[in-house]
Amino acid sequence: MARAGLEMGEYATYQGQVIKIGTCEEMYYLRADQRQLVADYTFDAGDRFRFPFPDEDHIEPGSFVDYDRGLRIPRWRLPTDFEGHGMVQLCSRTGYVLCIPCPEQYGQPETSIELPDGLRIGRNGFIGHPKVVQQKVVDEMLVTVISCGACGSKWRLSLAEAAVVAQAFIDDAQRRLTQVAHERVDAGTDPEFQVAVARRIMEGYATRDE
Repeated sequence: MARAGLEMGEYATYQGQVIKIGTCEEMYYLRADQRQLVADYTFDAGDRFRFPFPDEDHIEPGSFVDYDRGLRIPRWRLPTDFEGHGMVQLCSRTGYVLCIPCPEQYGQPETSIELPDGLRIGRNGFIGHPKVVQQKVVDEMLVTVISCGACGSKWRLSLAEAAVVAQAFIDDAQRRLTQVAHERVDAGTDPEFQVAVARRIMEGYATRDE
């Protein structure tokens, strides 16, 4: 199926049926390990594939529901040398709209953030933390792609950066297991799931893509 085909999406054939696998280079509905299962499509070097979340191993190509799923990286912040953040739009109930540079690029973990132009931005119920979202084929490896939860900008991780992110999941899993051992209630992510995610992050860098 030609790139930028029906309805401006990316389509391929799976088990004799035409399915949507993404939009432009974003393969929202296809994991990298599922590429060999589809036909009638030519992948490009810039394509980014859905991260292989362990709880989605049973889902077939094209059948993923949460198209832009991301998993928050626990207790980890985007390094300030990650360039390329976008803009964030703020809206008031009275009808004002304000676009500001993404505050997360300034690396301030406190409740409020000081922007270079003198604006002060507060956090309240913040959900814009960095997330693991995708994989991309780079130098025959499946490297992890993360996004800024605030502005949506994306970066691919080097092996060293990926190791730090994977360790963040492992450390948080251990913290949660300790809480369970002490009979403390915690409504966070399943520790086994977190460890599995960490393992898959690192496995991608050991993969030699064929």
